[in-house]
Amino acid sequence: MPATQTAAVSRIVKMLALAASALSIGSVHEAEAATLGAARVAAACGIDLLPLADAAGVSLLCTIPWTEEAAPAGYSWRAVTTVECADGSSMVVYECEAGIWIERIASEADDSRYLSRGFWRDCEPQEAVWFAREAWGC
Repeated sequence: MPATQTAAVSRIVKMLALAASALSIGSVHEAEAATLGAARVAAACGIDLLPLADAAGVSLLCTIPWTEEAAPAGYSWRAVTTVECADGSSMVVYECEAGIWIERIASEADDSRYLSRGFWRDCEPQEAVWFAREAWGC
């Protein structure tokens, strides 16, 4: 591994350790900032962040962009259905009185990871699935 990539991995590991530490004391926003910083460095250097985050015990959910807007907090979400996509991923559809939240998850033999997520206000679950398929190309 080249020295620049080794330095990048070291920096990523330190940021993920900071994220894990922040989570342990309840500093969610600081943990997200550290995780996003690690994701930026990993993307710039072509490093797979998933195994490093797994080793640190850090969720990468904050690195996955929202399609429309972040889902509002404080609601009771109810799972409606799971939709299988042609590419092997699946979309889990949740609803509450605020709208529809969909998470797209890649299904692999030993691993399930988030690919995308979206929140749509003022629409029915089927309509949100159509919007999600269009946005994510699945």
